[in-house]
Amino acid sequence: MAENVKNIKVKACEVMQYWDYMDCDIDVIISRIKRMPYIKSWAIITHDKDVLPNGQLKPSHFHCVLSFSNSRTIKSIADAIGVEMQYVEKIRSSTKSARLYLIHRNDPDKYQYAPEDVKASFDYVSYVDDCPVKQRREDIAKKIENGEIKQYNLCEYVTIDEYSKNYSYYQRCFEYRRNKLKGVDRSMECIFITGSSGTGKTTYAKMIAAQKGYATYISSGGKNPLDDYQGEECIILDDTRSSTWNLTDFLKLTDNHTDSLVGCRYYNKSIAECKLLIVTSVKSLDEFYEHATKEDNEPKIQLMRRFKMVVEMSIEYMTIYYYDENEKCHVKIGRVTNPVSALFQPQIAKKFAEDFIRAMGLELMDDSQPFDDEIPF
Repeated sequence: MAENVKNIKVKACEVMQYWDYMDCDIDVIISRIKRMPYIKSWAIITHDKDVLPNGQLKPSHFHCVLSFSNSRTIKSIADAIGVEMQYVEKIRSSTKSARLYLIHRNDPDKYQYAPEDVKASFDYVSYVDDCPVKQRREDIAKKIENGEIKQYNLCEYVTIDEYSKNYSYYQRCFEYRRNKLKGVDRSMECIFITGSSGTGKTTYAKMIAAQKGYATYISSGGKNPLDDYQGEECIILDDTRSSTWNLTDFLKLTDNHTDSLVGCRYYNKSIAECKLLIVTSVKSLDEFYEHATKEDNEPKIQLMRRFKMVVEMSIEYMTIYYYDENEKCHVKIGRVTNPVSALFQPQIAKKFAEDFIRAMGLELMDDSQPFDDEIPF
């Protein structure tokens, strides 16, 4: 094991040792560091105010962070400084984090040393002062990479000043996220809601998304319905006309497991972030297939199997179907009351109108009185 450690090469490392085991002071160590071949930068500090879990003062020790223009072995670094090899470690996170740890800036539970306590080959005080801005950008980038921040909610995390100054940087981060998702299997649910106008298809689609806690994108009309999509978890293709779709493209869009680029006006767009896609249409799924533009001989089953649930809506009821893999068709589960039908009842509309009149301070006229034909000036 020692032989393996001895031969490990690094371009950046951390060194820590207790002063009780050293035969020199910090100035001697600095002089040794300066004589090391390929040394690029260094920073060192003495920690003499650290507290152990039992409340006692931790023995005085030093930390230093070294970087090299060419790789050096662990043994050569240890020999040059005068410590055992186990006290030299390859930096596990980043050189920036290691440098910040010298004063415990990134570990607020520990004693906070002053930047001026660090001796370095560069202006450490200015470096630390500049780090919060860089660290902030890195934190935002990390949240974008892991999908916590999407384009649609970026403004919830950054100020308008940050947004304007770092717009291009953030867009590159989103591009990185999209590239990272390429080729990754997804599990996207697809629901088809059909019914005549005024039955509440769009309202119910939004209710489904809200119940799942998804941000919703409602498609724009025309030939580029996803132009303004910004990574929302739910896409509602509202009032979709099958005649505007090429069936092959629509099948790619609704593929439950594979993300394909969707043609938009100026560029192709990925919907890899989408977890739920809902199509609303006045046409049934069968009619949608019959009227869609078919350049290729795409079988009907390819469209049907993508939609695990189909909902037929009327003002009073919803009839729900699920796709049966064995039967290769949608099978009726049953009928339920339309949960949004109350929104379309006449008394609701009347109450809305009455509330409006009260809010505006208007006064209803007596319909029995004739209107004056002339308007006085």
